[in-house]
Amino acid sequence: MKTRAAVPGGCWCRILDVDLTTSCVREEDVDPSLLRLVVGGSGLGAYYLFKNTDTEDASLDPGNPLVFATGPLQATQLPGSAKWTVASRSPLGNHYGESAAGAGWGIQLKRSGYDALVIRGASPEPVYLLIQDGRTEIRPAAHLWGEKTSRTRAAIAQEIPRPKASIAVIGPGGENLVRFADIMVDGHSAAGRTGMGAVMGSKRLKAIVVSGSEFPELGDPSEISVLRREWVIQIKERTQRLNTIGTPGFMPTSESLGNIPTKNWQLGVWPEGTCKLGPEEYKKILVSPVACPYCPVACHRAVKVTTPDKYSMEGPGPEYETLGLLGQNCLIDSLPAVCKLNELCNELGLDTISAGSCIAFAMECFERGYLGAEDNDGSFLRWGDADGAIDLLENIASRRSLGAALAEGTVHAAREIGEETTRFAVAVKGVDLPAHNPRAFWAHALNYATGSRGACHERGNLTMPYLGLTIPELGVNDKQEQFTMSGVPHLTARAQDWSSLWNSLVICRFMGYTFSQMVEAMNEATGWDMEIEEAVTVSERLFNLQRLVNLKFGVTKEDDVLPRRIYEPVEEGPLAGRQIPDLEPTLQEYYEYRGWDRAGVPKAETLRRLQLVDL
Repeated sequence: MKTRAAVPGGCWCRILDVDLTTSCVREEDVDPSLLRLVVGGSGLGAYYLFKNTDTEDASLDPGNPLVFATGPLQATQLPGSAKWTVASRSPLGNHYGESAAGAGWGIQLKRSGYDALVIRGASPEPVYLLIQDGRTEIRPAAHLWGEKTSRTRAAIAQEIPRPKASIAVIGPGGENLVRFADIMVDGHSAAGRTGMGAVMGSKRLKAIVVSGSEFPELGDPSEISVLRREWVIQIKERTQRLNTIGTPGFMPTSESLGNIPTKNWQLGVWPEGTCKLGPEEYKKILVSPVACPYCPVACHRAVKVTTPDKYSMEGPGPEYETLGLLGQNCLIDSLPAVCKLNELCNELGLDTISAGSCIAFAMECFERGYLGAEDNDGSFLRWGDADGAIDLLENIASRRSLGAALAEGTVHAAREIGEETTRFAVAVKGVDLPAHNPRAFWAHALNYATGSRGACHERGNLTMPYLGLTIPELGVNDKQEQFTMSGVPHLTARAQDWSSLWNSLVICRFMGYTFSQMVEAMNEATGWDMEIEEAVTVSERLFNLQRLVNLKFGVTKEDDVLPRRIYEPVEEGPLAGRQIPDLEPTLQEYYEYRGWDRAGVPKAETLRRLQLVDL
C-alpha cells in the first residue's frame, strides 16, 4: 500500500526565481498540494502567469515573466520524458503563450535541483545563465550578442566546466524581438511557437545553460523500471515507420487528404511539389535519425545537402511542419532549398511555421500588387522563389526593409501593408496555422479558434479520432467524420483537455501513450493514487486555467475566430467545394459544454467544480 509523500516523487517542490533587473537569485518552495492540482509543465506555467503577471505589462515589457517548467516524468527516464515547457505572454497576440521542446534541457533542469525556472525583469546588458546543481551564475554575454545559435552554443560550451550541460539559446531573431522568435536547444530541438525567443531577447538573456547530477526520488522506482522496459518495446513496434522516415513520411498521406497548406492556403493539392519534398527525395539526403534522451523513436533527422552549392548544409533537417509551411505553402519544391531555409531559421532563431506563413503572405501581397520591388530592397518576390525567401528571412531577423513589418507577424504586417491584406493573413490570436488544414478535418476549425495559444494541432490533436484512435477515458469512443460539426464541441474540449495533461506532465506525443498509461506513469512517479476520474478533472482544470490567463490578458470571445481565408473553399482535390460552416453555433455549443457563458467566460459553478476559485 503506497503512502502519499509530502513531496511528490519526481519533484523537488522547488523553483528557481531570477530577477535580471536586480540580479537577485532566490529559491521558492512549492506547496505539494499545488502540484496535485496543476501537475507541472504548462500547468505550472499557466498558474505562475496568472498569479504573477500584471495586466498592464505587455509581452516584451520587463514585468512579463518567462516560466520554464518540467513535470514529474522528467525524473523517470521513461520514453518521451525529455520534453519541457516554456510559458509567457505571447508577443504575437499578447495572450497566453506556451511552447515545448526536447533535447536534454528539461532533464538537466530537473537534475540541477529545480522543477521550474522563473525569469523576471530585464538585464541592462546581455547575459546568460549558468545553473549547475543548485548554483546559479549570471554571466556576461555581450561577446555573444549578435551571434547565430550554433556559434553561441559552441562558444558557451568552451566557457563552462561540464561537457554534458544542455544549452538553450536565442539567435538574432530573438535579440531583435521578432515576435515569432524561438529558443533553440542543443542544436536540434526548438521551443518554436508563440515567440518565446522574443521574450527571452527582451530580457537580454542570450542563453540558459543547465546541468545537474541528481534526480529527485520517485514514488515507485521499481515499477517505473518495469514500465520503461515494457513501453520501449511497445513504442518501437508501433513507430517503426516514424523511426525509419521521420515526420517527412507524413507528406504523401497528408497531401492525399488535402491537409497540407498550399500557396498560402489557396490550393487544395500540389502533388508534383509534394513528391519533390516527400520521403523518397528526403532519403537521398538523410544522414541519420536523431533522438532526444530516453527516446526509442528518434523523430529528428540529420541531413546533408551538397548540391546545388548555394544550398549546401549539414545538420538538422526540416520536419513535416517546415516542409509544409516553408515549402509547399510558398510553392518552393526544392528540398535542398527548404533544408537551407530550415537551417537559416535554426541559426537565426525563428519559428519555421510562422516564418513560412509570413513568406507565403508576402508572396501573395506581391502577386496582388500590395507590395512591389521598392518595398523589398529592389527585389520582386514570386511564388517558389527560394533565394528571395532566404534573403527575406535574413531581413526579418534583422528587421530590415520589408522584414521589419513581417517581424511583427502576419496579422500585424497585414495591418501595416493594407487592411485589404488581412483577409489572407492566416492566423488565430496572431499565431499562424500549422500544416494541418481545418478544411480537411472540421474539428480542427473549432480547436484552432478556441486554442489557448492560438492555432495549434498539438494542443488538441484532433487528427487521431479521424483515424479511429479513441480516448475512451474521456468519452471519445467513435471515429470522427471529417466534414461534420456534429459532436465536434465534445471532441474538441476533450482533446484539448487531454493535451493539457500531456503538456503538464510533460511527455512527447509521438510515444502514443493512452490516457490511462499517462495516469499510471504519473502515479508511479509521484506516489499519488489518482484515479482516472480525478485525472480527467485535472486535465479539464488545466485548460480552464489557461482560459483564465487569457481572460486576464484581455482575450475575449471576439478572438475565438478563424481567419477568413479558411472559409474559402478550394477548387480542386479531395476538399473541392467543401466549405467550413459558420462557426458561431458550434462555438456556443462548445461554450455550453465547457460550462462557460455565452461570452466564453467560465461560470462560477465551473470554477468551483474545478477548484479554480481558491487556486
